[in-house]
Amino acid sequence: FSVDTSGSMRGVPIAQAKLSGATALRRLEPADSFQIIRFSDTASSFGPRPLDATARNVQRGLDHLRAIDAGGGTMMLNGIRAAMQFPRDPERMRCIVFLTDGYIGNEREIHAESARNIADARIFSSGIGWSAWLSSGAASAHTSGPATARSSRWITSSSVSPTRR
Repeated sequence: FSVDTSGSMRGVPIAQAKLSGATALRRLEPADSFQIIRFSDTASSFGPRPLDATARNVQRGLDHLRAIDAGGGTMMLNGIRAAMQFPRDPERMRCIVFLTDGYIGNEREIHAESARNIADARIFSSGIGWSAWLSSGAASAHTSGPATARSSRWITSSSVSPTRR
């Protein structure tokens, strides 16, 4: 999961992103793995590599999500690069989920970066709020479609691929 923690995510948007991430973490199966990346001016990851979705690791991930706060600028390119930097596990399909309000200005650069590094990964977006850029951006180019959260109502893609092969 790549979580936008820029200043525009303060308040309700960051709360919705945390709730979305926590819900997804709780639904992981033991054969899955996960990583949590936060990005704003910079990007940082929860751990040096994706973690197996054991009960202990999922709880650690939930604790990490709870501690995330919003502030800074939106450098989504840092989030894209950080999410794609980990070596691919040949036993798992790589799914990258962006939780963002999409307040950015360098869409072409982000599209180019994701196209260069996508390989066989799937990018999904959960657009938080009314500026959800990713609904027409990188995620649409590489998946069956985005999911968008506006207030507390979800509008989701009708077709989501499984996370494992």
